[in-house]
Amino acid sequence: MQEADSEKVYFYSPGKSSYYSNVTLWVLAKYTTLTDGRLCLQPRWSMLNGYNGICLFYSRLDAEIQALHYKDVEGENWSIWPLDDMNITEMLQALHGFQQYYFTHMVIGLSIATMGGINGKRYLNLYALTERFAIGKEIMKYQHPYSVILKFSDQDFKDIENTWFSHFASYSEVISAQNKLDARILQCEALKAYMSVTELAAPNKAENLSIGTWSVMDQKWIFTQPWNSQTVH
Repeated sequence: MQEADSEKVYFYSPGKSSYYSNVTLWVLAKYTTLTDGRLCLQPRWSMLNGYNGICLFYSRLDAEIQALHYKDVEGENWSIWPLDDMNITEMLQALHGFQQYYFTHMVIGLSIATMGGINGKRYLNLYALTERFAIGKEIMKYQHPYSVILKFSDQDFKDIENTWFSHFASYSEVISAQNKLDARILQCEALKAYMSVTELAAPNKAENLSIGTWSVMDQKWIFTQPWNSQTVH
């Protein structure tokens, strides 16, 4: 994560919470310009089953690993920012206009191939819980900077626990601790994890393991089964 410049950066509102959640969530974002030339900090959106939504990361380290992947595959530089710093209302007003529903994809791991560990550097996908939310049409008429508040239910986090419980019972506690590590440490761990992608042995097909996350403490990938999630490219 890096500090935004002193120039006005649209969609960037540091420390102004725009969501309710029992954990800090993270986004991949990059500097770009709007069609009218204004500088903005644009979070990554992805298409899932026909729904275009903002990608939110439960694990900051997962976000760092995926940023390496995008740089490797797409040649683009994405950095990691807390969702707290994103002005959701301003972003929707500028880019997406009024829609009946908007979508979020909460990433809870990286998808694993049936054979050969993670899908390979060119096919490293996200595993996400997709949520739908609605906002009133009147929001598009006003300039109140923090009008849109994303709310995540307790069931969302129960689904995350259910996904990881069998193979990584302490997942939430470990990820919470990892999220607090210095950014330089996380970047080093992300590079280590990403470079090991093609070296992983194939998961046991009988166990049908298909989601992975890197454990800093154990220095290895840990795998689990899907619960109620879907793959995002």
